[in-house]
Amino acid sequence: MLLQTLYDARHREHFGKRIWLENGAQSTITSFGCKSFEEFEAKIDEKYTGFLRGLKLFHVEPLLSGEANLNVLITHAGVMLRVSLAEQLAANNYADFNQLITKERIWIEDSSVWIREDFFGGNPDHWKGHLIIHGHTPTHLLNHFAKDFPIDAERHFLFLRKHPQNETVVSIGLDTGAAFGNRLTALGVAQDQLRGDTVPKLTLYVAQLDIKRGYYRQQPITLSTLTVPCNVA
Repeated sequence: MLLQTLYDARHREHFGKRIWLENGAQSTITSFGCKSFEEFEAKIDEKYTGFLRGLKLFHVEPLLSGEANLNVLITHAGVMLRVSLAEQLAANNYADFNQLITKERIWIEDSSVWIREDFFGGNPDHWKGHLIIHGHTPTHLLNHFAKDFPIDAERHFLFLRKHPQNETVVSIGLDTGAAFGNRLTALGVAQDQLRGDTVPKLTLYVAQLDIKRGYYRQQPITLSTLTVPCNVA
């Protein structure tokens, strides 16, 4: 949103600086010692915007290859259904990504950095061979954002989304609502525990820290282990 507000003429024509200002811009502006967006825009050093321009939107870890292919795909909110996965993964930085969503006429809210309903309702075969790990939509709000789709998720736990036809896990929602006073969750994916059954299974290690009254307290960390069948190609 910062980059779009500063550099994307199409975005600024439609929204100006409103969307960024509604999503935390003032904290960023103040942290740079500026009093207004205009001052920030005039003074921001290219070393910061250049760093943001170069960030990837996806990180992919290959776990299996050969007859069974499996990759762990980590992204902020999900993947877009209107664009092939290969095209999305080829967008290596902000410029590539912005060019892609401009060409496909996809607004930021429907893109992989913000997507919700379209991703939850999409056919998981679109990303076959990938286990998607994402955040952005807190599990306790899933029923609100994905109200037209069956959601089976505990309030404080991961959202393990399964393929409607074969029960393999196709995506994992990692946002358990720490910003709302719920648990903070970390996920470990154990490559060395990957077993080559008919449907390969992956071992997940889940660590959670409780948050009370808006600040972190030294609560005992909850640890659990899950073994899930994976969405191989």
